Amino acid sequence: MPALLAARPADEREVCSLIGHGADHIVGGPRECLWKYFNALRDFSEVTARCA
Repeated sequence: MPALLAARPADEREVCSLIGHGADHIVGGPRECLWKYFNALRDFSEVTARCA
């Protein structure tokens, strides 16, 4: 995940234009949204791995 975020453009407006689909309305910007998503996915994966 850090490598993915490091490779993105520094300008949030450029990131939003690359994503499209109303990304300019994401609260906190795309970076914050992606961090929350990937952290939730990681946490879910850890829990399911322990239950398997």
